[in-house]
Amino acid sequence: MDRTHSMDIDEADLVLNAYLDGELGPEEAAEMEMRLLAEPEALAEFEAYRSHRDLLREAARLPATEPANLQTEALTRELSQRLRRVLREPTATGAATPIWDQLLAPMRAAAVVLLVVGSAAGGWIGHVYVAGGVGELPGYVQEAVGAHQVFAVDAIRPVEFPAPASEEALAWVSAKLGQNLVIPNLEPLGVEFVGTRLLGTKEGPLAQFLYEDRAGQRLSVTIAPHPADQPVEEFQTAGVALVDGVVGYWRDLKLDYAVVAEARDVPLEAIATEVRRSLSF
Repeated sequence: MDRTHSMDIDEADLVLNAYLDGELGPEEAAEMEMRLLAEPEALAEFEAYRSHRDLLREAARLPATEPANLQTEALTRELSQRLRRVLREPTATGAATPIWDQLLAPMRAAAVVLLVVGSAAGGWIGHVYVAGGVGELPGYVQEAVGAHQVFAVDAIRPVEFPAPASEEALAWVSAKLGQNLVIPNLEPLGVEFVGTRLLGTKEGPLAQFLYEDRAGQRLSVTIAPHPADQPVEEFQTAGVALVDGVVGYWRDLKLDYAVVAEARDVPLEAIATEVRRSLSF
């Protein structure tokens, strides 16, 4: 039996993090590398987490000029709950979760939450994370794609306010954006409303309305106040490799809009038309 399986979860977690930080001795590091190499999926997730952590450390060295994070406390609580569930819940087959899944699952959750915290705090980390797919898009569109990439795939808490509570929260969200918003009804187009989330970016607040189609594909409509010094833009689209989908975006005199879809066959222009109709002032 190798040393990893002889440890309890807490001890193995400490060893894995020590390896991540380069704090293991040569023999322990070699043993950990052999264990990871024997499980390619675990190794891939571990390397992805290490890459995300390095981006976050680089971002943390930048001056903190962005507005206060609106979500940090709630996200911290959410991460804590996820970690407790990982160690407590059995798999669907009733068997205990394999030790590597148990160890890597907190890293998955931490990677998501840390990216969300960074993105909500100012957007810079979100830009780093999605730059390969949307680097040439306007800033508010990059924020929209980053928010979709982080939240839309979340099976536990994709929204801050689920659909039944969103109407009550709408007045608060509207006040933050400085406009009286409504929730666009996209059901005639085959997508059902899931809920709402408010984010803070370096440009200001951003409201995200999340939808889901009959196939389970997620679509988000994000809205931000329009900067007075920026021009109005007509509707246009761009492919987004990171979500293997497409984003449509436009600006009017009061708001900036982006619609991010996970599939390229979504009737994006029809959805944008309905969003514009719903939010015309």
